[in-house]
Amino acid sequence: KASKPPPLGTRFQVNLLLPSDSMLTLVGRVTKQVGPGQFDGRAGPGVVLSLATLPHTAQWLIESSLASALKSGAISATESAAESTEELADDRELSDAESDLVATLENELGSLKKLNAFQLLEVEYTASDGEVRRAFATLTKRYHPDRFAQYQNERARAIGAEIYLLLRDAYASLSSAESRARTLEKSRATSKPPPVPARTPPIPLPKPKPKSPGGPTTLEPVTAAPPSSRLEKLLDASKFDAALTVANVEAKRVPGDKQARANVELCLALRALAQGDRMAAAEHFEATMELDPNNERAIRGVAEIRRQATEERKGFLGRLLQQKKKRNQ
Repeated sequence: KASKPPPLGTRFQVNLLLPSDSMLTLVGRVTKQVGPGQFDGRAGPGVVLSLATLPHTAQWLIESSLASALKSGAISATESAAESTEELADDRELSDAESDLVATLENELGSLKKLNAFQLLEVEYTASDGEVRRAFATLTKRYHPDRFAQYQNERARAIGAEIYLLLRDAYASLSSAESRARTLEKSRATSKPPPVPARTPPIPLPKPKPKSPGGPTTLEPVTAAPPSSRLEKLLDASKFDAALTVANVEAKRVPGDKQARANVELCLALRALAQGDRMAAAEHFEATMELDPNNERAIRGVAEIRRQATEERKGFLGRLLQQKKKRNQ
């Protein structure tokens, strides 16, 4: 379009910028003058330009530049699709990690609810005020609600807060010597000791053999290891089924003995812990410590349950943190 069309035959140059940022100069001439409204009904006046025949090198340059631009666009689209797929995978992995965390916290909460205040704070029944305070301070760092506030999952935050309340109530019931005595007495009164096994008839002794005519026979005494010694060796070897058999035999032999009943509960607890059933193990460890408050294996077992639950929870929390950092990058 031109208000004053140039004369016919006028030469012109057009600088064409290609997608590859290369500049190509095209040449041509004015081949026709067009008056107002004469160019396919469009406004005028203007001229019709005709380009000179392009050399093969110019055609190749244009085609190569366009092909490269199309390929680059396809690559960008592919990268965009890949990024979208990766984001979906990250979201799915983050959701799975949160679900695993909630499941772990629910199991841990269920196990903790079965423990008494002493076991919750991981202190002995003879703990002092200072030991109770230090234990509560350590557990507060591990279970404080602020640690769960950074996660979007409301259920995880709610369970974390509930665990913290359990620990706070346990500390309140053990903060002084008087409160510890009342809590211990109440715990013993409400606990249900294992049922006393029925008495079994004594094993009949063999009848003595008649003396041989050759003279009296000297019998050498046979000594057997005490049941407690055999039980300790079996527990040290992690043979919990065999240890449970020994403990049951001893409990039947002396039905009223608390230590014998505590050994049965201890074997059940250690076997459950080895099988990965922390809730059952916590119940049997609690029964053991009610019968034998200073049982070292039971105390270590309760600590091991807490350690396993904490490590498992830390693993899921770490996964969540990694996913959140990855999404923010």
